[in-house]
Amino acid sequence: MIIAFLRPYLKPIAGVLLVLATLAALLFVVHHKGYQSGVKAKEAEYAEALAKAEKRVKGGEKRADAANTSIATKHVQTVEKIRWRTETLTKEVTVYVPQTVDREFRLPDGLVRVHDAAASGAPLPAAPGGSVEEPSDVTASQLATAIVGNYGTCHVWESEALTWRAWYVTQRDIYNATTGRKP
Repeated sequence: MIIAFLRPYLKPIAGVLLVLATLAALLFVVHHKGYQSGVKAKEAEYAEALAKAEKRVKGGEKRADAANTSIATKHVQTVEKIRWRTETLTKEVTVYVPQTVDREFRLPDGLVRVHDAAASGAPLPAAPGGSVEEPSDVTASQLATAIVGNYGTCHVWESEALTWRAWYVTQRDIYNATTGRKP
């Protein structure tokens, strides 16, 4: 009885349901295609950003390598100059401190003790223990040669420290430029 009553409405209801199902399917397809399109757009955007980043990194690496070579070359040249100057000064010690000075003037033992303590980093004893005024076996030319060598070594170390500082500043600046960071 209810079915008989609904029979005239079944075809229109079925038609409406078919239209609704078709619209739902169509909306699903449109939504899915839009979602897929959005995902593809994001993937393309990501790929483009990644390619740009890789290009920036490669450029930064090239600049860093060039800077390393330049800094290392300057350091090697500086060390060569320092070593040449040290060797030259060592050869000149006998000219500026002749053998007559070595024979006539012996360095006091106290001076040698102070120099040796400073060179080794060891403290001096609480009391000198012996005469600090007595002549030592160390000549003035030996002391001059040791001092020239010590200063030469110090200048090499200074150059190394300054080179590391220059390297750090250069690499930091390249990194900041590559990544877009501000110092």
